[in-house]
Amino acid sequence: MRGPLVAGISVPRIEGMAKIRGEERYASDITGPGILWAVARRAGTPSGILRSLGGEPASMDGVVAFCKADSIGGENLLGILEPDQPVLVPLGGRIRYCGDPVAVVVADTKERAEAAARALTVEIDPLPAVFDPLEALSPEAPVLYPGREGGNLLASGWVRRGDVKSVLEDCDLVEEDVFRFPMQEHAYLETESGVALYDGDNLEMEVSTQNPWRDRDELSRALGLPRDRIRVKAPCLGGGFGGKDGVVIQGLLGVAAMACSGRTVKMVFSREESFLCSPKRHSSVTEMTLGCSSDGTIRAIRCRFTLDSGAYASMSVPVLTNGLDHCCGGYRFEAVDLEGRAVYTNNPFGGAFRAFGAPQVMGALEQLVDRLAKRLEADPLEFRKKNGLVRGDMNGSGVVLTSTVGAVPCLDRALEQEIWRSREEWRNSAPEGKARSTGVALICHGQGFGPGIPDFANARIELTGEGRFRLYSGIPDMGQGNGSTYVHLAGESLCQERDRFDLVQPDTDRSLRSGPAAASRTTYIYGRALLSAVDELKRRMYVKAGMVLGAREDDLALLPGRVRCFSSGRELPLEVLAGFMEPPERCFVAGSLAPVSFPGPETDYGPKSSGFPHCIFSWAVHVARVEVDLLTGQVSVPRYLAVTEAGRVVNPQMYRQQIEGGVAQGLGYALFEDFSVKNGEVTSKDLSTYIVPTSMDLPEVECLAVELDEPSGPKGLKGLGELPLIGPLPAVANGLAHICGPLTVSPFTAERVFFSLSGGARDEDSV
Repeated sequence: MRGPLVAGISVPRIEGMAKIRGEERYASDITGPGILWAVARRAGTPSGILRSLGGEPASMDGVVAFCKADSIGGENLLGILEPDQPVLVPLGGRIRYCGDPVAVVVADTKERAEAAARALTVEIDPLPAVFDPLEALSPEAPVLYPGREGGNLLASGWVRRGDVKSVLEDCDLVEEDVFRFPMQEHAYLETESGVALYDGDNLEMEVSTQNPWRDRDELSRALGLPRDRIRVKAPCLGGGFGGKDGVVIQGLLGVAAMACSGRTVKMVFSREESFLCSPKRHSSVTEMTLGCSSDGTIRAIRCRFTLDSGAYASMSVPVLTNGLDHCCGGYRFEAVDLEGRAVYTNNPFGGAFRAFGAPQVMGALEQLVDRLAKRLEADPLEFRKKNGLVRGDMNGSGVVLTSTVGAVPCLDRALEQEIWRSREEWRNSAPEGKARSTGVALICHGQGFGPGIPDFANARIELTGEGRFRLYSGIPDMGQGNGSTYVHLAGESLCQERDRFDLVQPDTDRSLRSGPAAASRTTYIYGRALLSAVDELKRRMYVKAGMVLGAREDDLALLPGRVRCFSSGRELPLEVLAGFMEPPERCFVAGSLAPVSFPGPETDYGPKSSGFPHCIFSWAVHVARVEVDLLTGQVSVPRYLAVTEAGRVVNPQMYRQQIEGGVAQGLGYALFEDFSVKNGEVTSKDLSTYIVPTSMDLPEVECLAVELDEPSGPKGLKGLGELPLIGPLPAVANGLAHICGPLTVSPFTAERVFFSLSGGARDEDSV
């Protein structure tokens, strides 16, 4: 596109052509002469004590190093909030799930490293295990961390306001049910990968990660190296979705590199290894009760959800509190009683995943809301509109909403659309052997971390000596296009074309700490910091240009590639202006701290230090047309509408792509993806048995934007990344409920739908 960048106009991604040509370098692409390969040996059993490691891999051809826990100089523990996961399980140490690593082998080829790792003999004394989070809370259950206060209960939280028991008893209609949501695998195209080099003093790593600064912190503690001797670089990621927001491969890679001083070591997980040992979306058992009056006013909610944290804490606590914060969705409530629990089991561990606990509660909430509307014979969208939050309302978490609230505007827009107005025609047009219906969901998602977890960004921008602008990104781009959006924001403010910008990917030695690519925070928080830095740089450029041109600042304007003086008509090319400025004058840094809010005195809640509650939300209404084959139970979604309010739209093309991608991942969660674990063993071993939707399974997604200007956001925008994933499961479930009755266990596979159609009981383990 020719001309300066303008917010609201689509432009291609800054890295787009490099990716199309195969020139963009990912961590797994890095290679070179003499590179070594590292491979981990996994426990293969869910619970036990590691007694011995044998097999002499160091004597095998090509093997350079054999690393055990006793070679680690630090604490040998990883974990963001609760360090409980060993880099390598030590002899005599506890095995807590099948993916626990017990050793790392380094060799001159990947094949030799794999062969040596397989040749290891691993002796483990088995211990009793527990795989169901509800059973894990029983006093008789095996305890994963003996002596730990709370036993297998990792964490719990609550939100309470009003007398829920009395209000529910006074309600004219009450709906309640128990919902079971499965584990979900991220299934990113690029598995965990990276390279590392240790020179005897410093460890340098280039790795596929969502947070290089936190990686550096964790590696320092675990490996025993000072932080200033560790450098972590984050190239473009081939997907992340939360699965790379934490140390998975980095610790093993660091151990291997430190055992091979002066040699570059590479590690790339196979798809099977990634499935085994990467974090998953937490499976959940969600019990919920909803009550309303006969006039259609929703009054009370009671919810208890239990998350399967698996073997390690990882991000379970913030996922728990985020779930609590989203239990009440986009509705007003007179009385609230919410409880969440995160529980240790011997399953693969749960961690960050796009939408972060919200799908496991809003997937239940929206189905119960639909059931109440049906009993009242009310239009489902109008029923939601009657109860929807508006600015100035108190939400379920006790926060008075002062930012933009798009629930009702999105509902109004959805009510106007043909997909909704023609729903009866769609239902009545079903061919023989098929049934059709339309389902809806009102969803929201908070952005950022919330109070108790510092949510900040630091942006750096430089005018180079060549008259170009260099942005130092502080937050990795895992495919969502945040780097391009940074350029878009700066380009509009500076009135420059896209090609005048260079983007430096996150690097702990060159960029500034800005937190992870997570929590729908990236563009909002970094954009705020960036525009502040841009304003300072622009001011300094005007001052210097005024001195050179003999002009007042208000007589100058930045134009593409130059500064112009209006009164004289003289122009100063940016490369010439840069020559008049000393390097410190051409570089500016600014920071931004996200706003937070707290519940009022009417609301009792806890814990009070883990990101609860949020104050800024994005909103959407999703409408799904569903069709069911009555003979097989097969479900298809031929048409889908997403009406979204996430502030102002900077790049409509990337805005639409985020929504389309989120809907695709949400439809996978609703209809296909059921990460299967039997007695701690992963049985969904790869993409042949873990089914994700393809383009043939997905509808064209109609994306409509409701643009409300968010005063606190850069150019009026809010976070969008996680929101669209939440809607598909409840929207599809509500459509299916009209055909086969309520479905409380997801995903809604053909088998489950078939049994629901036939009214027969089923063994959940068999389907």
